[in-house]
Amino acid sequence: MFLATTANRAILAYSVDGENTSVDLLLECEATEASGILEIGEDHVFASKRNIGFSKKRRSCALRLYFRRRDGLSEKAVAKLSLSAEKIGELGFYPDYGKKDMIPSRPASLEAFVFVDDQLFERISHALQSGGRTEAIYLYVEKKDILDFGWEPDGSRIVWKLDNPTEPSFVDVTRLEIRLSLFG
Repeated sequence: MFLATTANRAILAYSVDGENTSVDLLLECEATEASGILEIGEDHVFASKRNIGFSKKRRSCALRLYFRRRDGLSEKAVAKLSLSAEKIGELGFYPDYGKKDMIPSRPASLEAFVFVDDQLFERISHALQSGGRTEAIYLYVEKKDILDFGWEPDGSRIVWKLDNPTEPSFVDVTRLEIRLSLFG
């Protein structure tokens, strides 16, 4: 199963925590028509405006795709995330969050964290910094008993079953394809 997206905006984020420095590449994405529909529980959807169709009553979710360097992760972090050749990251659904104390409310969202080697991270980052644009991003996801296809024979609808719609839910990212336009 895959989600087809394109990035509207790219952000390079640097963070320093004591002796540790990290760089994340964040792509704010939207669904393309090739993505079909991802129905998330009973209330949310990730789909292009053209594909939403009968899911209009559902609230649309944005997708943030974080590229992180895998080479800098400790063995403990790799084990905690269960990263392997078959799992390069995870996609999380984060439900609506109501305002509490000093924390503002936020709508439901999808956030994918993909861990790539240093060389690929540098290539993607450099291409985007040089003015390249994303033509297409394909995020392959799977999780048995959580993700399933809808009734459509073309596989254009994916259903994400939520155990608890008020808690975050996660599926595995197994593969990523990113196509960058380098000129006109």
